[in-house]
Amino acid sequence: MAGFVIFLVWYILLLILGSVLTSFWIALAFTMGLGYISGRFAMLYYKWVIQAGKYMNWKSLEKKHANVIEDILKERQSIISELLRMRNS
Repeated sequence: MAGFVIFLVWYILLLILGSVLTSFWIALAFTMGLGYISGRFAMLYYKWVIQAGKYMNWKSLEKKHANVIEDILKERQSIISELLRMRNS
């Protein structure tokens, strides 16, 4: 949802900036041409930034609390194996 909001805001800002510098119709053509390509890149970049932030957060937690993370993963594995055992019975 946030990516779509950023995409729409990008289009509006690009149209306003272009119409300040040139006429509205030239700005509209500029926005439709270049704005679409750069807006799509902005949406993908936003997604990459969110994913990289989550990855960095996980790696930071893994370094700071390695034993807690290890215990949680072992508990998760035991729960999964118990559920699989119950499902197969």
